[in-house]
Amino acid sequence: SDLITYFGDVPLITKAQTLSEAFVKRTPKSEVLTQIITDFTEAASALPVSYSKAGRATKGAALAYKAKILLYNEKWTDAAQAAKDVMDLKLYDFYPSYSDLFTE
Repeated sequence: SDLITYFGDVPLITKAQTLSEAFVKRTPKSEVLTQIITDFTEAASALPVSYSKAGRATKGAALAYKAKILLYNEKWTDAAQAAKDVMDLKLYDFYPSYSDLFTE
């Protein structure tokens, strides 16, 4: 998602390539964005809501990243829905003390 944010059209590689296939032309930004959204949607449906240990990808993480890339690409309605999907999980909240985020 960072590549299309900064550069627009970029190569889209969805499978392992041989050396002879290594030169890949740029794919339109809209197609790459569609693939990113598809990947996040599929990940969100396959990932669990939570784990017993921290540090693993969850449904909420996939939905939040989906909302972020949609916002960056001005897909307001879809971004709002993805953000609502995160909120509907009822797992996340704001940190109770904003100023404490900046202290050691």
